[in-house]
Amino acid sequence: MLWLRCSPCFFVVVIYFCENDSIRDFMIRAYHLGMCNGEYVFVFPWLNPLPDQEWKRGDEHDEVAKEAYKYMVHVSYNVWRRFSAIT
Repeated sequence: MLWLRCSPCFFVVVIYFCENDSIRDFMIRAYHLGMCNGEYVFVFPWLNPLPDQEWKRGDEHDEVAKEAYKYMVHVSYNVWRRFSAIT
């Protein structure tokens, strides 16, 4: 993950609870505000796994969304259940 390799000694964690449809808009806004630079990590908890290329909608924002999604960690119920079983 890009944000792990280039993160400073500290970073801000943003946990965003929302409907699946609005996470893309949120991440595009974060990109335009300069928040996709390694200083912020966005955590998106959602019950189900996101589909591949969730950022892609076939519009003019696809490239920005693709870049912004590199700074998002998606935690689904399935991932959390597997992690809980390990610990």
